[in-house]
Amino acid sequence: SHRQSFPTDCSSTPAGAEALTLHRTMGVESPHKGASGSPRINAISKKLVYQPCTVCGWTLGIMFFITFALGVFNAGGLSEQSGYDWDISTTQAVINADMITSGESDVDDISISNSTERTDASYYITIQYNKISCNGENMFTPETVKAICETDAVVYNNLGWKGTGIMGSDKMGFCLLSNGECEQPISPSNLFYGSNHNFTCELLSDEEVAVASATLYAHLTTTAGELTYGFYVDKAAPTDGQTCWTRSMFKVGSPLRGYTGASSVGDKQFYKIQEWMADVQEDLQGFFGMKAEGFQALAGQSVNLGGVATKGGLDVNWFSIVMQNAEMMHTVANDTNMAVFSMLFVWFWIVMHTGSFLIGSLGMLQIVLSLPVSLFIYRVIFRIWFFDTLQTLAIFVILGVGADDVFVMVDAWVQSRDEVPYGGGSDEDEEQKLASKCDDKAFPVCCATCCCAGPCACMGHDPVRADWYVRRMEYAYSRAMKAVFNTSWTTAMAFFATAVSPIMPISTFGIYAALCIIMNYVFVMTLTPATIIIQEYYMEGTHGESSGEKQSSLPNCCWCCSGPNFGPFSDTVKGWTPPPPSKPEKVPIDEESKVSGWGVYLVLLRLPATSFRI
Repeated sequence: SHRQSFPTDCSSTPAGAEALTLHRTMGVESPHKGASGSPRINAISKKLVYQPCTVCGWTLGIMFFITFALGVFNAGGLSEQSGYDWDISTTQAVINADMITSGESDVDDISISNSTERTDASYYITIQYNKISCNGENMFTPETVKAICETDAVVYNNLGWKGTGIMGSDKMGFCLLSNGECEQPISPSNLFYGSNHNFTCELLSDEEVAVASATLYAHLTTTAGELTYGFYVDKAAPTDGQTCWTRSMFKVGSPLRGYTGASSVGDKQFYKIQEWMADVQEDLQGFFGMKAEGFQALAGQSVNLGGVATKGGLDVNWFSIVMQNAEMMHTVANDTNMAVFSMLFVWFWIVMHTGSFLIGSLGMLQIVLSLPVSLFIYRVIFRIWFFDTLQTLAIFVILGVGADDVFVMVDAWVQSRDEVPYGGGSDEDEEQKLASKCDDKAFPVCCATCCCAGPCACMGHDPVRADWYVRRMEYAYSRAMKAVFNTSWTTAMAFFATAVSPIMPISTFGIYAALCIIMNYVFVMTLTPATIIIQEYYMEGTHGESSGEKQSSLPNCCWCCSGPNFGPFSDTVKGWTPPPPSKPEKVPIDEESKVSGWGVYLVLLRLPATSFRI
């Protein structure tokens, strides 16, 4: 084995600056397979191999700093929605609407100054009733009338409908006011229980229902009657004398207390009304037994997707533009919450594929942190402030792309073990020559007394190991860089292409998703290879791959020391001073690499050993 070739007597081996110079220059001009031929990639590979913790520290530090900067610039939250986000400004319909809005703005002084609470009918809740089995029979029976009344009562009896009082009450109400009182809902039940009934909904007799139904159909025979009562029946009712469909309507008033002017979609009053309607929605779902249970509730769904609202032989449906907006937001938010399960699965699969908890965790961290870093560029640099729930769905894109990039880099590193020969390949003489450059005076020995058999056993492989790791990293880095760049660039361009969309949310989503792809590429080419080196050299300490032997060496020693240049192939350590050189000039020491305190950082970073084998 390679370890058996080490000299046992370090004092008898060559010493001095020659060995130190060889150690420092190892891998610069390697003739072996694996060298990329690019000085830039060679320099990057040496940085990753010699100082992986420095690279990880700086990369993670920049990620967290930019994420923190989002809060400083107040750029991390969702933007406020408006009713015009999805409008296409060049379409004739939008142009016409803009002209109307512009014209209204010139005569809007009176309505804006209006402060009378809830006197404008701004929104509606419509409840539609369809008779499930309608074969030429009158849909109004004592049972169906009672069912209609009880359904309407769910909205009518909600505390938010009237509030705890009317004018000046402590609890805000939402009903449309007329002369200081809530307007009665437009409901078929008014025809049977009276126009001002209080929705107690007792069961009527057959005779009472028949008389009220006959009165309704009689009114439909005149034009004036049809205008008044046609709201309650389908279009065939005047001729057929019966209807299979009816509906109720609740008018929601604005301005709300404390506001001036009528509400419009997307303003602050709209969202207050939306909160109340969400409560009404829950009441209706509970009334019909439609609330989600079991796995659906666990997944964040509010309604049983298989549930049907039926009562008294009627199929019941309700609608409001405010409820629709709330349901859309809830659905998108619920899908976004599922990203947590997606992240856990992707993290688990990366750990399983690489066999490394460290690579899986830092790989997932770089994927997640690419989102706020991209958001910083998107908002602070590009000055695009629209960021809605749609943009957050980019997490699903970046999870797939980011995990693939990690797999490509790790697999390239694994392949490099077979493609790049260890040391001098089959040239055992060269390897023996490098291994013989071991001297306790020429090479620093890190904690030799606590975890190394001796200075030569600890440092004997470093020159060969350094050269091999650098050439492996060149091989893996150049292969992964091309493959990941091609996939990332084409994906980013596909998203950038959506920037030409006239629909603003889609256009901005494409820009943000493209930035996420680009930033993930940058991080996977910096953090991932450094993490691989840390995992293999620090966490595993596998130093006898070519002989099938796992040996204790410098990385394991470095858990108990810290030095100015802390890395698996450090040139200097704390407390070690190289001997005076034989020549007048001093051997230069790389000042940029003197970063103290990395021993503490690595102790904090150290995780339980995994089954990672490279």
